[in-house]
Amino acid sequence: MGHYKAVGTGQVGYFYLYVILNIFSRYVVGWMVAHREAAAPATKLIRESCEKQGIAEEWLIILPIAATR
Repeated sequence: MGHYKAVGTGQVGYFYLYVILNIFSRYVVGWMVAHREAAAPATKLIRESCEKQGIAEEWLIILPIAATR
């Protein structure tokens, strides 16, 4: 799952884009925009995406990928 910072429009601050990507098919399994970087929203995204796509959580291999500036 990667996360990327983007400057918010009209406001001072950042948005964080969380993306879950199937690295073999390049299919976006799930995504979310958040106001902060934290484990709770990331965990919620993983759980909801797994449930929606019918993926058992134990099948996952999570690789943290951070964007470079």
